[in-house]
Amino acid sequence: MILLNAGFAFVQEMQAERAVDALASFLPATARVVRDGASAEIAARDLVPGDVLIVAEGERVCADTRITDGTVLLDLSALTGESLPASRSADEDPVVGSL
Repeated sequence: MILLNAGFAFVQEMQAERAVDALASFLPATARVVRDGASAEIAARDLVPGDVLIVAEGERVCADTRITDGTVLLDLSALTGESLPASRSADEDPVVGSL
């Protein structure tokens, strides 16, 4: 019974690793940013706090971000399972929900 349980745990661990790899390949490798007043395209792994992302319609966002201007509709279905886009704006309180 212990060997069977260990086998199931191993299979689940392998599936979890494949899922994480699939999610990582879903994110873009580069980002357009404004850094030190100049626009540049940099590797997503080189993003630092204070970089301003330039995002166009249909693009995927490669980092946690804060909206500074305007309103966007986001497809959060991969995270929440909701089928409708969620609206986010710069005027909203960044802390939403309760503990």
